[in-house]
Amino acid sequence: MKRKLPADWLTRAFCACLLTLTIALPSPPLLAWSLPGLSPPQPTAPAGVASHRTWHSRQLKRMDGSPVSAARMHNGAGASAAGASAALSGRTPPPRSLPLFSGSFQRVGVSYPYTMVGADPGRGPATVTIPVVIIPIRWVFPESTAADFGGTNVFDTSTDLVDGQTAIQGILRSPIFTPYPFQVGGVNVGKTQLADAYYRANFWSDFNTRAGNHIVLNPTVAPVQTLVVPLDETYGFFDTGVGYYRPAYDPSWMGDQRDTLIAALGITPDVLPIFVTGPVEATEFEAAHGPRASAPQSQTYILSSYEPLNEFGGESPDIAGLAHEVLEWMNDPYGANQVPGWPIGPVPWSTFCLDRILEVADPLEDDVSTATIPFVAGGYTYHLPDTVFVDWFTHAPGSRSAGGLYSFFGNASGPSPDCVGDTIFASTTFDVPGGLYTTLNGINDSGDLVGYYFTFGDSGYSYHAFARRDGVVRNMDQPGLAFVELSAINDAGEISGYYSDGTTLHGLILTGGRLQTIDYPGAIYTVLLNINSLGDAVGEYLDSASSLHGFVYRAGTFKTVDVPGAAGTLVSGINDWGALTLIALDTGGNPTGSYVLSGGRFTAVNFPGDPNFPGDITGTSVAALDDFGRLIGDFTNQVLWTFTPDDAFALQPRAGYQRLPSAQLEGMNNRGQMVGTRDGHGFIANMPVAGH
Repeated sequence: MKRKLPADWLTRAFCACLLTLTIALPSPPLLAWSLPGLSPPQPTAPAGVASHRTWHSRQLKRMDGSPVSAARMHNGAGASAAGASAALSGRTPPPRSLPLFSGSFQRVGVSYPYTMVGADPGRGPATVTIPVVIIPIRWVFPESTAADFGGTNVFDTSTDLVDGQTAIQGILRSPIFTPYPFQVGGVNVGKTQLADAYYRANFWSDFNTRAGNHIVLNPTVAPVQTLVVPLDETYGFFDTGVGYYRPAYDPSWMGDQRDTLIAALGITPDVLPIFVTGPVEATEFEAAHGPRASAPQSQTYILSSYEPLNEFGGESPDIAGLAHEVLEWMNDPYGANQVPGWPIGPVPWSTFCLDRILEVADPLEDDVSTATIPFVAGGYTYHLPDTVFVDWFTHAPGSRSAGGLYSFFGNASGPSPDCVGDTIFASTTFDVPGGLYTTLNGINDSGDLVGYYFTFGDSGYSYHAFARRDGVVRNMDQPGLAFVELSAINDAGEISGYYSDGTTLHGLILTGGRLQTIDYPGAIYTVLLNINSLGDAVGEYLDSASSLHGFVYRAGTFKTVDVPGAAGTLVSGINDWGALTLIALDTGGNPTGSYVLSGGRFTAVNFPGDPNFPGDITGTSVAALDDFGRLIGDFTNQVLWTFTPDDAFALQPRAGYQRLPSAQLEGMNNRGQMVGTRDGHGFIANMPVAGH
């Protein structure tokens, strides 16, 4: 993250952050116009990589009586893996992975690759079998919570009855594992399991020999695993239908338990573990799937509740959440399949897209009629979600799927509707070899890059600056300095940035390996945020009266540039014509406006919001501009978002504003390339296609 805002310097970059399931720790109080932190930043794990969830929204109570916070650090205490069978433990095979196939589709000339579980449907008959370990959880909450939880503090998914059968019995008897004669769009796709029926219906027209392509989930039930939940990790949702609280767990704490159990049970990456939590939900979701890392040999998993029909009015009964996650896991096991943004439905209530990940159940989950469809099998009534097919994302003329449908039960009438964020752009991921959480801050017209990454060792995470010149990545840490951040690189190879000497921050320009310190005269600190091809640099400084100002540094001379009436200003970008991008700040370091300054005229830059939700777009922060008048930046989106309200945008003269969901953009060049970070990786993206 290029430090464009004091809020960033004093909070996100320097706080300890969760590296498990969910979100960053709450930021410490902002100190207006104070000296930024002088130690290297710490990484923030991207929630979007960790899991994709079936969401709920209810009133949450922390059962120890303390306020509910966004997230907390967890030590993993309380897990018990006692009783793991020898058949599931002690295995030390070579690295394995799920059976995968890859493909791609085109939208407006841009290719979108994907990797899914199964065999390539275009290569003839093939059956893949995937071992599944179903892990029943026995929850033991503090005895003091029994009165709140309807008279008990122990919930055992292996023995407690839910609508006449245990959760484990219900799952095994359901169409998830017991074959059922599925008809999709009037087409008999076979008597088979739900995942296989979806896979076959999804690619129906692609199969060379339709009868021979199958995905088989082969379940084994592990011994029940007891989790003793501390009081400060115990939560509850009040269920008005029954008059008491339903228990809930913190997903970050559960992430530690999940990893402990996976190791104790000897589960390998070619096996899918399903943790069955019964009537107990996470504080943020009912079910989730994800990888423990975004790599083909990383371990995937599913967490899912199994709830009675009367829980929260039948919002997600029995296998609805688990079926949702099984189908999404199969279509995007590692959370890496990017698609153009899509809205939540079936009838979108916002003009904004929800997400840009290939999630097949989320698009139709916002209505109980499409998220929990009654389905009779084996004498029981189960509930299944409708799920979209791949051509809902591709917008291909006509669906290749069974019966020409766009979803499994036919509730999607056509391809995904237009929404703000269905932006079409080509992008590639860039990670420093051996590094973690790469962020790209700048790119020049030759494709040279600057940014930072982290490594992990015995002492925790270590921050490193880097530059890639002529395809070669070089560490740019400077001996004797607390840390260095490189913000931009120009076509001459000059690099702007700043460093900490442990006392304050100093601007820097690197030329041919020589570091030149750039300090505004009399300033408490100085930061350089960008540099153009003429060597003109811009940034901000804090004066002796603790007022924040923007500036331009040209040929050894400083010029202060402030937004009229703003409490503080920073200059984030400069092009070769001398046009500037500026961000106005209040006394708390919060952005109050972004501007382009050209020819002495200020032009406001504000990402437009959803007219149905005025005021839900805030903090537009312009990051850079090129010589053709194109802009990039970020904003905070409180309208509709999945894992983070931080979105990026591009602004082109003929295309207007274009949203890039769940991304941050930091730099750009004149070739229409943008750089930043997304899902914990650096990424390079082309300017979006006009009209999308």
